[in-house]
Amino acid sequence: MADYQEYRRRILHRRWRRMFTAVALLVLLVLLISVGMLWKRLHRDQRLNPVEGPTILQQELTGTEWNTISYTPARRLSVQTQADGTTAMDFRLAAQPASEAVDRSWFSDVWFLGDSLTQGMQMYENGLPNAHFCAYKGVGPNAVVNGTTCKRADGVAEIPMDVLAAQQPRALYILLGTNVLNRDDDYSSFLTYYRLMLDMVSQSLPNTTLYVQSITPVRPEVREKHPGLYKERLCQINDELAAIALEKNCIFLNLWEVLADENGDLKAEYVRQEQNGVPLNPAIFRNGEWVKTYGTTTHPLRYTYALSRGPLQDAAGANAIWNITNVTRSDRRYHYMTAAYAEVASKDADVQRDFYTLFPAWNKTGDVAQDIYNYLMNKELPVEMSDEDYVDFMVWHRGLAVPAARNLDDADVKRGKTLFTEIGCATCHRPTWTTGDDVFTDPNGFFADGDSRLPRYPNQKIWPYSDMVQHRLFMVNDIRTGWCRTTPLWGRGLSEKCTGASDRLHDCRARTVIEAIMWHGAAQSDARWSVEKFRTLSKDDRDAVVEFIESI
Repeated sequence: MADYQEYRRRILHRRWRRMFTAVALLVLLVLLISVGMLWKRLHRDQRLNPVEGPTILQQELTGTEWNTISYTPARRLSVQTQADGTTAMDFRLAAQPASEAVDRSWFSDVWFLGDSLTQGMQMYENGLPNAHFCAYKGVGPNAVVNGTTCKRADGVAEIPMDVLAAQQPRALYILLGTNVLNRDDDYSSFLTYYRLMLDMVSQSLPNTTLYVQSITPVRPEVREKHPGLYKERLCQINDELAAIALEKNCIFLNLWEVLADENGDLKAEYVRQEQNGVPLNPAIFRNGEWVKTYGTTTHPLRYTYALSRGPLQDAAGANAIWNITNVTRSDRRYHYMTAAYAEVASKDADVQRDFYTLFPAWNKTGDVAQDIYNYLMNKELPVEMSDEDYVDFMVWHRGLAVPAARNLDDADVKRGKTLFTEIGCATCHRPTWTTGDDVFTDPNGFFADGDSRLPRYPNQKIWPYSDMVQHRLFMVNDIRTGWCRTTPLWGRGLSEKCTGASDRLHDCRARTVIEAIMWHGAAQSDARWSVEKFRTLSKDDRDAVVEFIESI
């Protein structure tokens, strides 16, 4: 028993000695840190340290416009601290410059840390299905720092840092803040937690590249409910986040510039395209605004050639039966014809041979060329479509449905859909839109505004696979000054079955889907990159893309 007591005494003595040593070291460490912080505060350099090249402070932007700008890449910038300890910068200057698009496979070993905004990337069909997510509704950086148990969209509860530490991803994208910044109050606590979070993540993931993403703008209806989410305040916070990102050796991504005009309408999409250098027809859209093209129309209503007018506004349906087939009606007793065209047609031997047989009443001068020209340019031709028939036609036309997509569960079609997005086709052939209020005005006077006889389709999600605006492909012998609307792809796969022809493109010059794709590849075309990506695909992958397009 005496031996046992002696052994127990020795063990306790050693344990207390270890505990005392650990406490002493901890106290010493705290003292050293405190002394260091005090020394730094007392010896803060009152003048700005010279650095090579322009600094963020020197380059601070004062403009109010949020257009794409040219600036020095973030990794070449130095954050200057002023005498009072604050930083002066513009987060746009600290942002990582845009890079070439990557395949979705690039995200196969990438993780995203965020709130409900990040959840959307894994929940929605056109998100990033191969990426990995620590995404939890309503969380902020404090939840990560405090080791809070968070619930995923599928109901699984987990601690974010435990998940990330176990995975050790190649890269981590962080987007947090909207949920904890919704009140217009002091946000210093948010920034403190954000710094602590980055320190923790850096320590746990030493080989992971960290991307700090800017706080995103919100829709007006959201801002009305959350007074802290206004532009000026969020931009100030993004300035701070950019400085923190550079301080912690992270890469700062400016999402604000991409999404700042997002409010759910069509204009936002075109503003972004215009800011990113995508050529848009200036006759339709320029300087961030619609150009007035017809009557009171300054924005697209439904699906016309140039997206400048709705079907009741002298466009597809209302006008196509006249300007394509030249069927006259009471308000259009003439052909859709130019004098130059009529001049050429009048001298065509085939036209001259059959003209008097088809139009005997127009043998007026004995000069067949002159009679043809006079007929084609006449402004008082007989009415071929009565007003009643025209109204019935428009009611029928506006009620037409788009044919349903086909074979969407086929493995090749699914692979083709993925490739369609990865090679950039979906940039202009945007898959989906949500319609507006579907208002219309009939300048011809056949229908009153809001006429109950006409079907309407307000606030409905549609899948036309078009951005519904005009671009230039710089094709040889192009029509309409080279500008052509992004042709909607829905229903195109049924054209051969319905018409016996498989013509493609806005002017039907392509005989197949592949020909249509390759016609996008002129050297100056903004679609050239996508064409080159398609060309380098394997034959099986190219066939899969075609199958998908034919299935829409």
